[in-house]
Amino acid sequence: MGNSKMSRTVLVLWVLVAGCEDRKPLETPRTPPRIESSQPTVPEPPAPQRSDAQEVSSDAGADPVPGPGPTEAAGIPGSVLSPDKRFALVVPEGDRVRHIDVHDASSQRRLTRITLDKATVVRSTSARVRWTAGNHILLTWTAGSDAASGIVYGTDGKTLLEVTGPAMEVSPSMRYLATFPTLFAAPPIIEVYDLSAGRKVARRAASDGTFWVVDELGWKGQQLVASCRDQKEQIQEVRIDLDAPP
Repeated sequence: MGNSKMSRTVLVLWVLVAGCEDRKPLETPRTPPRIESSQPTVPEPPAPQRSDAQEVSSDAGADPVPGPGPTEAAGIPGSVLSPDKRFALVVPEGDRVRHIDVHDASSQRRLTRITLDKATVVRSTSARVRWTAGNHILLTWTAGSDAASGIVYGTDGKTLLEVTGPAMEVSPSMRYLATFPTLFAAPPIIEVYDLSAGRKVARRAASDGTFWVVDELGWKGQQLVASCRDQKEQIQEVRIDLDAPP
């Protein structure tokens, strides 16, 4: 009897031990390995901060209008000061020059309105209005490839000089204006005008009856130097003294 109980007990223990050996221990889950990147870390851009200043949209239209520049009279937008800063010239915007206003630069009061005649308005689609030396006003325009015109006005609106020619060029000093041929059909004549005095000061024509055109003009001191080419493609240089009588 005692031996049988001991045998059963040994058998039960053996079964329990065998069952424990068949079980596998639970594995702890592994943490995946960290992969280091060779690329440098790019910091995230900072979050935009709100400013109390008013922002201007890119679709807000034209740029802000700057203050008076060295050639604009204070208080007269779009004006151009005369060489001595006493007068201001205003040409209304548009595709044609219909009138020109002259203001007193210090008081901003309009002194003169130069109203162009209908024929000049029709021709003035390519017009330019500029101050000249001596506080005169020069209006120039072209009609075609070989026809140019100009009118010189005083600040009182009076016409001082009218100029026509195949082509024209103004000196950098804005004192002289030259007319010259650019096509062989035009007379081979160069004429020079003093815009400050409102008169012609020089004239040079071909003496041998040949026709030539001016390829290039240069203002050198008190001389006008023109490179002229005749119909035989021969080049000659013409020098005109600006102080000499016409």
